Amino acid sequence: MANFLTREKPSESLLFFLRRKDLGRIVEPSEADLYVFSILSYLRFEKMAQAKVNSSTISALCSFLLSDKDAKKELSQAERAFISTLEHSPRFANIRISHFNSIFDEANQITHANLLIHLPGKRLFLSYRGTDETLLSWKEDANMATNEVVPSEEIAAKTLDKLMDDYPQHSFYVGGHSKGGILAVFAASSVSEEKQKRIRYVMDCDCPGFKGSLISMEGYERILPKVHTFIPEYSIVGLVFRKKQPITVITSSSKGPLSHYHFTWDIEYDHLVHTMEYASGTELDKGHLNEMMSRLTDAQLRDYLNTIYQLLKGDDDNLTLSDAFSPKNFFPFMARFGKLSASERKNIRIVSGILLDVMIRYKPKKAVKKQ
Repeated sequence: MANFLTREKPSESLLFFLRRKDLGRIVEPSEADLYVFSILSYLRFEKMAQAKVNSSTISALCSFLLSDKDAKKELSQAERAFISTLEHSPRFANIRISHFNSIFDEANQITHANLLIHLPGKRLFLSYRGTDETLLSWKEDANMATNEVVPSEEIAAKTLDKLMDDYPQHSFYVGGHSKGGILAVFAASSVSEEKQKRIRYVMDCDCPGFKGSLISMEGYERILPKVHTFIPEYSIVGLVFRKKQPITVITSSSKGPLSHYHFTWDIEYDHLVHTMEYASGTELDKGHLNEMMSRLTDAQLRDYLNTIYQLLKGDDDNLTLSDAFSPKNFFPFMARFGKLSASERKNIRIVSGILLDVMIRYKPKKAVKKQ
């Protein structure tokens, strides 16, 4: 997951929480526990799954990632700090995890991953991975901005539905960070009303809202009381497409847009550090981000994103975001740019101009700390 976001260090309060012995093992998961579970799916379990291991413990997965030569090579310094602390965490190390699921499908533009966390008392947490380091994953995010439903959302819904069939006596928590949060809310909105009664909590960590008619789905309206949305101060990602549900603003050890990074959120005792509560995303979006973005049509944005993606990717389906923006990709990028049609270049100029204007003029509202 080595990209510009992973240069941010994990918050000291997160690492301290993982080390704590006084809290004991989990009986009823706290808000901080659910946050940790929501970001757990970022751990690259793929190589363990390839070895036909589909059930393990958090400690064993961490040990594997730190000892396997190929897996360790892919870790950033921040990830190593988090994983090495989590490996020996008195609260988390012995928790069982299973149902490792990972899909990378360039043809259908799918990057999807989830894992299942087993808690005491017949309770399960389904954690969906957010955006990873591959360029394809960022392209999938772009697809979410211009399409009401993408394949990953359908996979997320089918996964939750099947697991609820496989574990009929269990109650469920679902959650994720960024794109993972979208998948969690979509999946919880999509299962039957009877199954929704078995969902105890939906953890939405700074994910965008839904487009168009999805917010009018009956299942979405029913699950809303169980959706808990957290976004950091100065959030931009969490304000894209206004949200109907209440929002809790929390603090991060990083500032500005980098506060989105999942390892940086602050923890006090067993909960995230709250600053303000808002009734909806509309109330919080005082910078009018969505109003400014409405200057773009879906068709303009879709064509723009598809063109930029092809310019960056070239013939490499496995390109990472860091590689795409590295100096060595500049000349291939410009060579591909020179082959664009006049209409494609015109659309790039128009959309880039609007996006640049939004970035310059948009000033997120800073939350005022609660007294």
